[in-house]
Amino acid sequence: MKEIFRSYLFFFVTGIVLLNSCVTGGDKVLVQTIDAESLEMIDKVDLLLLDYKISKDKNKIEEAEKLIGDLESRSLKNKAFEAKVLGLFGEMEYCKGQTINLKSYVGGIEARNKYEERLYILKTYIVGDPVEKEKILLQGIEKADENLKLKLYLGDIYFLSGQFGKATALYDSVFTEISEEYKSYYIKKREISKNFIDKKVVGKNTILSLLKDRITVGDLVATIFDETDLLNAYKSQKIKDGYNNLVNDKFFYDIALTLEKEIKRKDIAFFLLKTLSIKENDPDMINKYVVLPSNERSDAESIVLSPVPDISTRDYFYTAALILVEREIMDLPDGERFFPEDFMSGIEFFGVLKKL
Repeated sequence: MKEIFRSYLFFFVTGIVLLNSCVTGGDKVLVQTIDAESLEMIDKVDLLLLDYKISKDKNKIEEAEKLIGDLESRSLKNKAFEAKVLGLFGEMEYCKGQTINLKSYVGGIEARNKYEERLYILKTYIVGDPVEKEKILLQGIEKADENLKLKLYLGDIYFLSGQFGKATALYDSVFTEISEEYKSYYIKKREISKNFIDKKVVGKNTILSLLKDRITVGDLVATIFDETDLLNAYKSQKIKDGYNNLVNDKFFYDIALTLEKEIKRKDIAFFLLKTLSIKENDPDMINKYVVLPSNERSDAESIVLSPVPDISTRDYFYTAALILVEREIMDLPDGERFFPEDFMSGIEFFGVLKKL
């Protein structure tokens, strides 16, 4: 009887020790699970926050906040779940620009599950040193319960610092394991990283512009300042001051253009011709193809006189377009027309700039 009692006692005590170890995260494996519906809600919050970072749509952050509140009530007495919810709270506040409580969130997560994936991401928000951020994320990739988001986040850090080979390797390592919804946020970065592995990109603003289908005046100015020395005389510590210097020297025909406005091909051509004239020390270049005005000449006649069918000899960018096309700096997208009213992507502009 005593032997039976001792056996029961042994198994009872052992069970308590194992349960306590699993719940508190003393070992890396946590027995406490999170139900499937809650996991779907967590993924939805993640996607909403990713969307908000790009769109700045307040509806996204409000929807995320409501879902996090619901998750909080579901997570009670489940330490692994509570740690995830705290991580989402911290991420949301970081998205809002509210960083004062990040250390508290980090402490709360560590007390519940020191292997929670988002713990390592929040830690990087607290430190400023890029080397330290990388070290934290590499540690997390090795130790965390899950590491797909850590790899994506580190991939983004490499991407934004121009380390495209490292970024590509990390994106590739997770792409077969993430959902199509997640892929949609990273697929463009992955493709750019692959295509730019052998290219040198200096400025973070340039890299961000590579993601855009339509660059702004600000993107154009930042890229030419960061990636070339063609306009060093106009540079300033602030992009706005550099832009004003360019405006004062008539680099932009359209004076209504501001840093935030998307810029069309015709105005990019005008800007680039001015830049080219400085590079070649030829201020009269703008007059090379000027056709003498005639009050009697119709718009139709002005177009007929032009070798490019969608540009008139009266257009202020006429000479710019012809010279840049002639020198194969800008192209005729369909082989015939210039499409002056179209916009230009960041990748296209980067390619054009490298031909100057």
